[in-house]
Amino acid sequence: MELPCCARVVAQTVPIHRVGKTYVVNEGRSAIRAVFAPTLDDAKRTLGFRIELGFDPDYDIAPDMPGVYIKPRRHSRGCVVSIDMTAPAEAQVVEAATQVQEVLCDDDQVQLPGRLWPPCPSHAHHALVAGTQDGRAVWRCDASSVTIPIGQLGVE
Repeated sequence: MELPCCARVVAQTVPIHRVGKTYVVNEGRSAIRAVFAPTLDDAKRTLGFRIELGFDPDYDIAPDMPGVYIKPRRHSRGCVVSIDMTAPAEAQVVEAATQVQEVLCDDDQVQLPGRLWPPCPSHAHHALVAGTQDGRAVWRCDASSVTIPIGQLGVE
């Protein structure tokens, strides 16, 4: 699967400060940033803020499962997640979306109405779920036919 064009517009390189140590996104992690880019683009468009990513070898579970530090807001505690880089591309994007969704909904510093993101456009009482459809990574509603490609939330 080819990643959508928005996956090539990767999150800016920014320092992430944590417990007196600085983790900096480096160029060697561009493939991982590309996996997260569609979800980060969705979050920026729909929530209005950028989610920062950081990398440190101490976070890596295995060579094919790098650890990624996700920090949604300046005063957020953030969370370390990992992605299986041997999985198919659409599965990587779905896993990144699921993990970002969990971090956003669990972080007390992120003010989400009803602790839902992304909210279902058809049903205000639940969030969309990341999954695959026809070989594409999508946000979908399990109660209806609503599907939106990951990376296209908020695109008119």
